[in-house]
Amino acid sequence: VQLDLAAEGRPPLADLWRSALAMDPDALVVDELIDAEAARLAIDSASGCIVVAQMMAADADSARRRLAKWEIDMESLDAHLLAVVERVHVRRLCSACRREVDGDGESGRHFVAVGCSSCGDGYDGVQAVCGLHVSRSADSDLELEAHLARAVEAGVTSADEPRRRRDAG
Repeated sequence: VQLDLAAEGRPPLADLWRSALAMDPDALVVDELIDAEAARLAIDSASGCIVVAQMMAADADSARRRLAKWEIDMESLDAHLLAVVERVHVRRLCSACRREVDGDGESGRHFVAVGCSSCGDGYDGVQAVCGLHVSRSADSDLELEAHLARAVEAGVTSADEPRRRRDAG
């Protein structure tokens, strides 16, 4: 069952949320948490079913800061949070013309964009790289930075893409 929260003349969000919970779902999926009310409802419901919610933010820490600004009970969030998926888009190097270069002191392989008649500028699109932060786990192999490093080493993207992300953060 899908409930349109953006429909004109819709009931208040809390009423829709109660209606959804009355259906005794195994899971609720929220397209995007855009305000404190939606975040509170999602966290409060997490004790009765799995809640999957998306929040647009620069990174997981930015999302936590926004939730704190919305005066969300962070202890309650941490008690119910299973995992955070972090996604970033990087420019994908053209596999026909990319060139491997010596690293800059960091481990692993590095590739640069060259450009050819097929791609023009050395890139042939965009690719999402995702990381997973599992609550109460120290497995950094799943986190976004590790996946970005693997994407650079595999020649999917240039080393400049993850650096640009770190510099912007």
